[in-house]
Amino acid sequence: DYRALMTVKIAALGKETAAYVKEKKLWVDLVAGKASMAGLAKESTFTRKRGLKIFMPMAADGRGDFVAAHASRHKLFADAFYKKVFIKQGDQEVGKIQNKKVDWIIFFSPSAVDSFLENFKKDDGVKFLQEANIAVIGKTTAAYLKSLGVVPMAIAKSPNVKVLIQACL
Repeated sequence: DYRALMTVKIAALGKETAAYVKEKKLWVDLVAGKASMAGLAKESTFTRKRGLKIFMPMAADGRGDFVAAHASRHKLFADAFYKKVFIKQGDQEVGKIQNKKVDWIIFFSPSAVDSFLENFKKDDGVKFLQEANIAVIGKTTAAYLKSLGVVPMAIAKSPNVKVLIQACL
């Protein structure tokens, strides 16, 4: 029952998450300026205080930037509530991906990049991406691709689909 959360302070990673929480008739007390766990970790609400009790439902394979930044400062309950599942495609499906001519490949998260690359042999996936037009939902995904040697052609100025589409046009 969502009503049990009425007295709890809620932080959201970005505007889209905050809007979803508000649809559930809950109040969002803080929207991170940068829509990522690293961005949330830098918010003054968490950096200027000590001893806060913070519960974080996370992906089992989440990056944990917030936990790393605040484990010694606050009492954190960072529990895995879901797991991102990568779907492995067969060699035949990967061949279809490599041979299909597309105008854009769009990634919405670093984990989506990882999932995509899991389907290729060693460096083949990165080489494929280096030759494609890549669009990403935000700076975090762009930075991740750049760390792999892939430069996105379009980066949404704010992390939402409408802005991403505009960046591709």
